[in-house]
Amino acid sequence: MGNPKVTQTPKVKILIGGIDVETDYQVLEWMAFASGGYVMRARISDPYLNFLAKLAKQQLLRKARKEPLECRFKIGWAGGDEMDEMKAWVTDVGSSGVQVDAETEIIAIDPPSWALNAGYSDGIVFEGKVSDVISQVCKRFTISAGGTTAPILEKISETKDNDHGKWWMMRQDPKTFIQMLLDWSSALTNRQTNWVINAKNEKLHIVEQAELVQNDFKKYDILMTTGYGRATDLIDISVQSDTLLTFWQTRLNTGGVSAISGKYYDKITAKEQVEVYDENTSNKIDAKSTPQESFDKPNPEGPNRGGWSTSILTIPEHNAGDVGVEYGDYMHGRPRHMFIEQLSLMHRIRIKVHGDADVRDPLGLEATIVNLNWKNEKGDRYWLGGKWIVYGFHHMVTRGKWTTDLYLRRFDHDAAAKKR
Repeated sequence: MGNPKVTQTPKVKILIGGIDVETDYQVLEWMAFASGGYVMRARISDPYLNFLAKLAKQQLLRKARKEPLECRFKIGWAGGDEMDEMKAWVTDVGSSGVQVDAETEIIAIDPPSWALNAGYSDGIVFEGKVSDVISQVCKRFTISAGGTTAPILEKISETKDNDHGKWWMMRQDPKTFIQMLLDWSSALTNRQTNWVINAKNEKLHIVEQAELVQNDFKKYDILMTTGYGRATDLIDISVQSDTLLTFWQTRLNTGGVSAISGKYYDKITAKEQVEVYDENTSNKIDAKSTPQESFDKPNPEGPNRGGWSTSILTIPEHNAGDVGVEYGDYMHGRPRHMFIEQLSLMHRIRIKVHGDADVRDPLGLEATIVNLNWKNEKGDRYWLGGKWIVYGFHHMVTRGKWTTDLYLRRFDHDAAAKKR
């Protein structure tokens, strides 16, 4: 897609409770991660705490404990590329310092994460398949803010359970209730991959990984050589390879007894129903890599390993039979979700590049591909180059500088996965 249009000076638009603080901000940060929502943090120069007083008088005291206090922000380069305007709802306001050196800090999060924390502590029962129930929960707990609503569940992967299943909220807040359903229900999705939750403004996507739409994002040039005329997009890098996870994550299993059928499930009597490993999670998404770029996957049956596996506590059976699926066909959902998520921690890097306005869409996380054209000091291809999946980003803007951190991951080169 080419390099971003970078100019000398970043620019931001930032309104907190309708108050424009563009001329007073010191640092603006925006961070988003797959299944983690996003956070906006602004540090504002606030001599004599006058901005804090204005915010308190106009918005904070009258509104913040009754309804969302909205922030709007936009990041770009003066005369260059800029991103979409984003919304976030305030969670924290803090100030420090005295006289001319005082500062005020604002922290805000995506509207769906804010709204779904508030519940009614009731014992309501929802009817339908798991995906329908999550849709009902999001609709029921919509909260208004300045004429907008959140969360709007724009997209959810359909599950294969009973259309007339009954699910008790058990006085949980909506966010906890949804997380409880997602914890084990990956076994009920069409391709049985882990759930990914992403938000953008009021929009909420809850999608199994295999259904994420691919986005060929862009290519960065990373050159280790020095001297005039040798441009590089890279500012800084951090590499993390957590190989200790291999010991427990290579193969997960669960087990239990069905109260309905009396059938006993464990890795001896029902191996294919209770064990989760690389080959039976083949619909997960990965970037294409070569043996020179990624690990060889471990063999749990290899020498001195004796069939490595880690036991994961299963969920209780819904013994009314209302799931509409046999216990053995959904009890592996929790280890399945855990296996794919933990595999993403095995081999990952963070690269810092010049502020990039194309890094703007949290809904694309876990499906966006970047290609690192990475050359060493001799001009040869470096092993950390090639394709990576973007699972998070972090923009940091000051008065004179804007940088973007991209958080990237890829699986073993020979992992059973849909390669992109």
